Amino acid sequence: MGIMLIDIKRAHFFAPAQRKLFVELPPEDQKYGDKGTCGELLQSLYGTRDASSNWEQEYTRSLTAGGFARGSASPCHFWKASWNVRLLVHGDELFAVGPIAGLQKFKDLTLSNYECKVDCIGVGRHDQKHLRVLGRIITINDQGVIYEPDQR
Repeated sequence: MGIMLIDIKRAHFFAPAQRKLFVELPPEDQKYGDKGTCGELLQSLYGTRDASSNWEQEYTRSLTAGGFARGSASPCHFWKASWNVRLLVHGDELFAVGPIAGLQKFKDLTLSNYECKVDCIGVGRHDQKHLRVLGRIITINDQGVIYEPDQR
């Protein structure tokens, strides 16, 4: 049994834009200053109104293509029965629970699609035992999982 936290770096940039959105060109662009010239966003950009919904569509596409089923009670929950892995998506963080072998497969799937940072805790002798996630400390031991506020 283990718990894995995957933080997707620059998550919104992985999501294709779903509508036409134009931006002023930065000074580094060769066409900067040309009157009437602007850039069309092909990928989502943090701060735009639809960046979060575009990211939701992207991670849903990626997870369902990888064999995960989306939860019926919440669109942020997914699970894959054959790996016995359950996960929750919170913004750009994927929080998964399951056997270490299943979590490793989930990690490989995620790394094949996105650039990310991965932390994992488990009950094995050499596994890390503490994880900070969403303002909480999660500790795992032989008796179970302890979930408490981060004192920082």
